[in-house]
Amino acid sequence: MRRIKNMKHHHKLYTIIGVIIVAAFVALSMKDTVYRWYQITAQDIAQDLNKLQVIFNNINNSCVITGFDNEKNQINFLTVTAFAGSQVGSMNVENPAGWQGPYMQENLTAQGKEYQVVHAKDGYFILPGDGVILPTRKVMGTDITIDGTVAVQSLMATELMYKGKPLAIQLNIGKQNASEGAVGAGVPEELEG
Repeated sequence: MRRIKNMKHHHKLYTIIGVIIVAAFVALSMKDTVYRWYQITAQDIAQDLNKLQVIFNNINNSCVITGFDNEKNQINFLTVTAFAGSQVGSMNVENPAGWQGPYMQENLTAQGKEYQVVHAKDGYFILPGDGVILPTRKVMGTDITIDGTVAVQSLMATELMYKGKPLAIQLNIGKQNASEGAVGAGVPEELEG
């Protein structure tokens, strides 16, 4: 009888140890998955920002971007083929005849939110849209709010940088930044997503 009681005690002990081992394995797997998600998110954002910078440089070279309507402007107009007037989406251009859209087949998004052009204290910047959870675990528009009073360059060394990958990129617009006689060529095929 005593032996059966002893076996039951060992059985419970083995069950508890087994549960602890499985729980530890699940916890480590989840930590690894979350870490990879942050790495992939940072890499995707950095690649998207580079694509958008190339596109906007091409647009500025062929159309000369004169500004944007709002302090925060969603980038949801790069799929436009043609437009009338000097405005496409919230972007104003000097030479609309130079438009060579569509520049993308689909608008780029991060976590389902469109990227945005923000007019900050130190210029125009392309950033993930409000509501995007950055790999730094900060939320755009909640934890990091950018407006005309914020210097984004300084944030690019802290909250808007993750393991050497920028989470924002400066946008140079206007005649002073347009190449002489340059013609926008859309997006190089290797950048098309």
